[in-house]
Amino acid sequence: MAINALAFVDDDGNTVKRRLEVNWYGEEVKEDDLIVVESPFSGENILVPFEFSDEFYVYHEQFPYPTLDEMGFTRTCVFGYNVTWTRADGSIVANSCLQSEPTWMWDHKNELEYMNIGDMMMVGAHDAGAYRDYQGVGDDNWATSSVFAQEEDLLHQLIWGVRFVDIRAGFYPTTEERFWLVHGIIKTHPMMEGIEDVKTFLRNTKEIIIWDINAFEQSWDASAHEEYKALLIKEFADWLVVPGDLGWNIPLNDIWQREDLVEGQGRIIITYNNGYTDPAMFFPKFLARWGDSDEPEDLKTYLTQEVGNAENNPSYQPWKPNCQMTPQAEDIIFGRWSGLRAMADAVNRNVTAWWRDDWSDLPATFPIHDFIKSTNMVQEGIKRNLRMAKKLRQN
Repeated sequence: MAINALAFVDDDGNTVKRRLEVNWYGEEVKEDDLIVVESPFSGENILVPFEFSDEFYVYHEQFPYPTLDEMGFTRTCVFGYNVTWTRADGSIVANSCLQSEPTWMWDHKNELEYMNIGDMMMVGAHDAGAYRDYQGVGDDNWATSSVFAQEEDLLHQLIWGVRFVDIRAGFYPTTEERFWLVHGIIKTHPMMEGIEDVKTFLRNTKEIIIWDINAFEQSWDASAHEEYKALLIKEFADWLVVPGDLGWNIPLNDIWQREDLVEGQGRIIITYNNGYTDPAMFFPKFLARWGDSDEPEDLKTYLTQEVGNAENNPSYQPWKPNCQMTPQAEDIIFGRWSGLRAMADAVNRNVTAWWRDDWSDLPATFPIHDFIKSTNMVQEGIKRNLRMAKKLRQN
């Protein structure tokens, strides 16, 4: 189950967004199979998967925004949504739900503790700080639809299972808030809003997350960098993992057992991708690959090439593949795409399938995505990490 990325106003003036999407794979679909979605709001919804050769279906029902109390910090089927694929004889092929994953690393501590953090698959949110709820026709313009790449705030992204947040930092010394989460030059939210979200998550879980500062927008001088680094170190002091001699080769268990950090809470790794970084405090920059593609076929070609480059290549361990499409000038001028939501809808379920079926064994990967919950990459990442951990134990 996923939350479809598209949002629009229909011909009757109704706002359509956050529709439930079901994807199925891995087993032969028979003519009289049924897929049943159980909703706490509308009861049973039944479809015949044989009629949908693309192996997905988007329901009309819209998924509410869950509050923190409704999601919490315990793994749960949010709102009780459940989906079951059955044969004609009543046997169950598969069952799933709209699963939150606030504690997946700690839940599998015994399996994962000896893995190096840099060897894992840490699924991430591209432009994590550029989040916004669709608010109707006023958002149907390129200035808005090409800026906001996520649907929910950092705290909810992390509760859904994201462990890598792609951060763009803006410095605005003439505003009351000097540091902002941005997308390009556009301010999206105050930096402290994102920091407080992450701190709330760290206080309430034992998870390890990566705060990757990917860009610095507006004019930054040495003093701005010193101020921002001091802010990050001060705000995240209780949970901040420093790289030491091992860098990305630190096992998870060593991270959890750091005596200088608060016991029984989360951990954060920060990368500061700029010459002003502090190697004693922040982890080294890793390789990032971006296809700058605006067609699904081009994105697949680019990622396939880069996955081939990454296999058994130390310079790609870890690396960050950008798995989203990027609008070009002609897309804006001629309206080939209606914004990042349409681009995400065109590739996200396919990207999940590529990682699941075509590139199933690649380690040391931090893939990032627009509208992360319209993928099922979190679930793929958890399964892959468990497979890799089992292989490590066997060796």
